[in-house]
Amino acid sequence: MHARKERRDYQENQRIILQCAQELFDVHGVDNVSMRQIAQLAGIGQGTLYRRYAHKGELCLDIMKGSMGRIVEEMQSYLYDSKELTIHHRLEKIIEMMLGYVERQSLNLSAIRAPGCEQNSIIFSTPLYKSIHAILCELLEEAIEGQGRSLLDPIYIADAIISMLAPHLIEFQLNVRGYSKDEIRENISRVFLDPLFDNI
Repeated sequence: MHARKERRDYQENQRIILQCAQELFDVHGVDNVSMRQIAQLAGIGQGTLYRRYAHKGELCLDIMKGSMGRIVEEMQSYLYDSKELTIHHRLEKIIEMMLGYVERQSLNLSAIRAPGCEQNSIIFSTPLYKSIHAILCELLEEAIEGQGRSLLDPIYIADAIISMLAPHLIEFQLNVRGYSKDEIRENISRVFLDPLFDNI
């Protein structure tokens, strides 16, 4: 009974921490919020917060878990319902969905990948990265096999496509280069997808 109460208390404290962090991030932006501010708003000691989260990237990752699961489910549902469409079309749609997700979650994703984080490669171990990589690999393998291009590496190509959707790069391309989301998607498609289908 005591252990169950401790678990409930832990979960409630976790909910409060994440809620307070999200409130501060929404108002001030992730970069302008300190772990001390989050601890103060949550009513806990800074040491307690650091025992749960080594840095803001881990906090953002926890905040995003729900949305990560939803976008993967949306992609899997789309692929299930679109089996009659060409591989090229399905790959383009997945990239479009990824681009929309990155734009919506850019602040949280940037914090996860922030250079100051002691686990800068944390994004590569997330269920989101692994799931999207697996989805892309499956479609790319189908495309490569259909074109008889056995020397192409779908694992590498999937990593390369995902790297083109890094939050800082997308923000730069949208706000500095002046590309639209459609133009970014079309350019990714031209570079990575069209060469796979140039015989069709």
